[in-house]
Amino acid sequence: MKGLEYPRDYKLLIIAGGSATNLAALQSGQISATTVAVPLNYAAEEAGFNVIGKLSDGVPYFQTNVIATRRSWAEKNRPVMVRFMRAMVESLRWLHETEKLPSTSWPKRCNSSQLTPARVGSFIRRIASAARRRSHDRRTQIQYPDLRRANRCQGTLPEPGKYVDQSYLSEALKQMDKR
Repeated sequence: MKGLEYPRDYKLLIIAGGSATNLAALQSGQISATTVAVPLNYAAEEAGFNVIGKLSDGVPYFQTNVIATRRSWAEKNRPVMVRFMRAMVESLRWLHETEKLPSTSWPKRCNSSQLTPARVGSFIRRIASAARRRSHDRRTQIQYPDLRRANRCQGTLPEPGKYVDQSYLSEALKQMDKR
């Protein structure tokens, strides 16, 4: 990626804890580069770190968010799961369709006086706008692009259905269509 080759040009270090831990390791000098999600990416920039690239440029279908539960719990609580999926669909549709998003309290949560709601809100609006442009399937079904080719992986990947049960989403969409 970008002319760098692993392991010749860089080492990988697994840091548990997400963006806050990654940023702390960067600030302490333990590492030279890392991924940092919104809104901490703004805090990193404000601390003087440079953006050298976007994860999505090198790994276009990187899974950043996951909703997970045990299959046994989900099946025992199917009505709850279906309601949850309906809420997820409705919130995503709202995000995709809303042109003017409300201000946010993220700056307070990040202990940064310089992270303005407008700056974080601007980022979210760009993401929502891009999602609206890409959103061909208004039913919000999970899409499975050719991940191996898109992420330049080699070898055989398991079928996504092995890990993802879309029956809760399908049931939620059917209920929503009846309204």
